Amino acid sequence: MSWNPFKIYKDMAAVGERLKEKNIENNFIGEGLKTGGIFIFGKDGTLKYAYPEDTGSPLLESEIVAAVEAMRKNGEGTTSSEL
Repeated sequence: MSWNPFKIYKDMAAVGERLKEKNIENNFIGEGLKTGGIFIFGKDGTLKYAYPEDTGSPLLESEIVAAVEAMRKNGEGTTSSEL
């Protein structure tokens, strides 16, 4: 993470543009330093894949889909009837 004010402004403007393109409203209220992510666990409860959030960056959907497909091929995924 850069503390360069020009880079921060540029990155925030890019996030704002992506939100506009997707018709998503934002309010910038709350804890801005907390991040999330996507975690995928196997049937045995062990972590199989982790995707930490990189605030302002688009989600790498293809990487997440590839992780789920790899789990299915290895028999580690669940079917819709198991949910």
